[in-house]
Amino acid sequence: MTQLHDCGIIYHPRFPYMLGVMTRGLDLEKQQKVIADISRLVYREVDYASRGSRDNGTEEE
Repeated sequence: MTQLHDCGIIYHPRFPYMLGVMTRGLDLEKQQKVIADISRLVYREVDYASRGSRDNGTEEE
């Protein structure tokens, strides 16, 4: 059983955020892919949310 963890500060242009991912499994390559996939999905969601938000933090209607 191996563990692979990664965390960091992502400097999105409008909404910088911190992300931490912890994995445990038998295949290190799969764990690396899971971390990359989660990071990609979170960035896309943050980017999507930033397009619908005003500067004061509320969503546009």
